[in-house]
Amino acid sequence: MTTEEEPKSLDDLTMLVVRKRKSVLYNEKILPIYNTIKEITKAQLRLEDNVFISYASNYVMNLNTDSLDSVNIIMLVEEEFYEKPECAIPDEEAEKIQTVYGAVAYLLGDESAKVYDSDAKDAVEKSREIVSSVYKQVGEIVKACSKGEIVGLATLVQGIMGLDKAKFEEQLNSQVVKNPAKTKELMKGTVYNIVKYVAQRDVKL
Repeated sequence: MTTEEEPKSLDDLTMLVVRKRKSVLYNEKILPIYNTIKEITKAQLRLEDNVFISYASNYVMNLNTDSLDSVNIIMLVEEEFYEKPECAIPDEEAEKIQTVYGAVAYLLGDESAKVYDSDAKDAVEKSREIVSSVYKQVGEIVKACSKGEIVGLATLVQGIMGLDKAKFEEQLNSQVVKNPAKTKELMKGTVYNIVKYVAQRDVKL
């Protein structure tokens, strides 16, 4: 995730929180790992430069990586981040790495990796716990809301996030109030915005 991109998932939100709270650690340690993995992935999959890869990018679902590509990406990551790449990431662990976030987190926590950093790993894990907890709490609140309450909650988020009120209300009225099918979509957006707001500011619900 770059500073220009909006986080769209728990993976990206986690790294956003790390960046906000531990900017030096993020910029000097985590970001270089992410950039290297991103470039390895783009080169192996022959992706165009304008294809954005976030921390949440799933190798199979988002990037259409086949089994051979996956093996090659892991091998290239091992060559880059390990002194002895031939015995670096066990096969059973490699199979668990489904996203770019997963690869970064694994490398930070593997003592045999050249980029191992317990402080960075702790920062990621603590931020993940915060984001996951807030996401779960807000999700339960929104799930229990009626459509009218969801609209009210979304309006509250609009004020918190400083969105343009007139434009927001126009979209709300046209897409949700008059179209119940949009309610679920609004719920997801509401959860995301509240999680982003709370997680960045360490506010308790």
